[in-house]
Amino acid sequence: MSKGHNPTDASSDGSPSFLAKQINSAELGVDEEGFRHHYWRGADTVVVYDQNGVEHVEPLNESLLATWVKFVEGRRGWEQKGTFADPLIKADRWRKEQSEAERSNSS
Repeated sequence: MSKGHNPTDASSDGSPSFLAKQINSAELGVDEEGFRHHYWRGADTVVVYDQNGVEHVEPLNESLLATWVKFVEGRRGWEQKGTFADPLIKADRWRKEQSEAERSNSS
């Protein structure tokens, strides 16, 4: 890693298209009950787990990741946000909007 490289900067411009192609999975954060929420892009799924194992698997089925984050906020609250949670949510929104636009254009 070069000097001056900031690992929180996904690209020089932070564009959602770049992030959407680069982030395959990342931790969204830890909820107030101590469960970690991890997003897997390839499966479009959030896995909720702790030291004892998986508590829940939530397929998003093209729903926005931001919807899950808000759901958890209302149910359990967030204790800690994951380092790449915000860029991941932004990239997820961009990717799904692009996918929707492509489907609309092909109809």
